[in-house]
Amino acid sequence: MKKIRLSVRYVRGGRTFSRRRFSTKVNHGEGQNPSVMNSLNNRSSLFPENSNKSLSWYSCGPTVYDSAHLGHARTYVTIDILQKILTNKYNYSIQHIMGMTDIDDKIIKRANEKNVNFTDIARKYENEFLRDMHNLGVKPPLVITRVSDHVP
Repeated sequence: MKKIRLSVRYVRGGRTFSRRRFSTKVNHGEGQNPSVMNSLNNRSSLFPENSNKSLSWYSCGPTVYDSAHLGHARTYVTIDILQKILTNKYNYSIQHIMGMTDIDDKIIKRANEKNVNFTDIARKYENEFLRDMHNLGVKPPLVITRVSDHVP
């Protein structure tokens, strides 16, 4: 077995830092599941067996009150890499659902400052975020849910 590690390097205050974010053991046998590092207990464990190779994956999206930044990019690029490994190497089918926070005090405050409706602010920055992720090569989620769709 060969172990693959995904590391993230970043610069803060002129110093370079590196953090291991994900590691997997690549099994070369047929029917084998990947091993993943559980950051809660710092142990490696086999990915759960799934006979139909189908996963439902929920991730929180950004609160869309301003332009995306590097922290957003790192999060969604990492999710995309994990999904691509599971899809391309292990033949999983992934139904990715992302929850977009489009009602929030920050969004309402920004809308009041600009004297526009909060939905205008939210849609502007949501579209900008999705365009940025597209430019980074991040596959879009299958479904985007919005907080505003679930508030009476």
